[in-house]
Amino acid sequence: MIRSLICFLLVIGLFGLLTCGRVGFGYLRFWIDWINLLIVFGGTIALSFISYSPKKIWRSIAAGWSKKPYSQEAYQQSYRVLKIMGNYALLVGFFTFLSFFALKMMSLDDPARIAPNVAKAIFPLLYGIFLSEVIIRPLGNQVVKKIR
Repeated sequence: MIRSLICFLLVIGLFGLLTCGRVGFGYLRFWIDWINLLIVFGGTIALSFISYSPKKIWRSIAAGWSKKPYSQEAYQQSYRVLKIMGNYALLVGFFTFLSFFALKMMSLDDPARIAPNVAKAIFPLLYGIFLSEVIIRPLGNQVVKKIR
């Protein structure tokens, strides 16, 4: 219940940020940093494929979405895979944040540009949280419901 509330508030918060960005800045380009987005999503997928076979990953995703019944052992394995994928998303987002933050601060000449640089460095962290808490973990929660 609490996790669902947190996910709901996260989605509402992201929607609010996007709306403010659209109204305040006139375009959405400020809020979507494609390089960071690709690094976080691609890094999560790459780490997942390194840890598990693609077949296991697709089965885990299918176990969350499909109405087809699976064995209890398959559901438990799917939950473990999805849990690890959620952790990878947070991990990749955090390390990308740290690396971009360090790069932005090293190339800083004008102190007035600190806030925009830090704001751009925070995006990978937000993308990792979004991927983990809004996409992957709710899928894992669907698998848990099927276990019981």
